[in-house]
Amino acid sequence: MKKLHICGGICIAFVAIIIGLAFYMGIFMKVEITEDTLEESIFFYSDQEMQYWDLEPVFDIYCAIEKTLKETPGAPISPVVGFYYDEPDLLVDPKKARSSVGLMVDPKNQTHVHLVKRLIDEKNYTYKQAHLPQIKVMKTECPFRNSFSIYVGLFKFMEPLYEKFVKDYPHLQKDNLGIEIYQETKLTYSIPIEEKKKSYYVTPFPIPEYKNHTIQ
Repeated sequence: MKKLHICGGICIAFVAIIIGLAFYMGIFMKVEITEDTLEESIFFYSDQEMQYWDLEPVFDIYCAIEKTLKETPGAPISPVVGFYYDEPDLLVDPKKARSSVGLMVDPKNQTHVHLVKRLIDEKNYTYKQAHLPQIKVMKTECPFRNSFSIYVGLFKFMEPLYEKFVKDYPHLQKDNLGIEIYQETKLTYSIPIEEKKKSYYVTPFPIPEYKNHTIQ
C-alpha cells in the first residue's frame, strides 16, 4: 500500500511539472492578435534557399552579433529577424523555401548602424543591406524561453495569425510574408498588411514551384 502511495505521489508530481512547464512555455496562453506598426529600419541580412528547419546556423551568426551588441555600452537593441516567403508544406521541393535572416537597426542612429556593419565585417560574413520603410502589420507575441519556444510559437501563435490575416486581408494573400522577431524574452510574429510590403521582399530567389500550382 505504501508503494502505491509513493507511485501515486510521483505521478502527481510528474504531471504537475509537465503542466507547469506548459504554462511556462506559453502553451496555455491566450493568442492575442493586434495591428501595429513595424518601424523603419536598416536590415543587415543574408538570403537563403533551404528548408526552414535548417536555418539554425544562420541564426547563430546573427545571434552572436546581437550578443556582442548587448555587451556594448550604449548600443541599442537590434533584434534578430527572419523573413519567410513561402509555405514549405505546399512546395514541390521544400529545400527551395526562401528566407532572409539578419538584424534590424534604427536608421536614425548612424553610429549604431556602423557598429553593426563593423561587427559583421569582422566575421567575414557575406551579407546585404536594405532600407525598409515603416509598415503596418498584424502581429501576435509569445514567450521566448528556449529553442522549443519556436515550435510553440509557430503552431500555437503563428497559425491563428495567418488564418486571421487570410480572413481579413484576402487581397494581400498572394504575396505571403511572415516576419519572426526574436527578442530577449519574447517572439513576435508579424504579417504586413499594406501593399508596400513588397519593399520587404528582399530575396533574390525566384518563386518556387508549388504542388498544385505556381504562384504568379
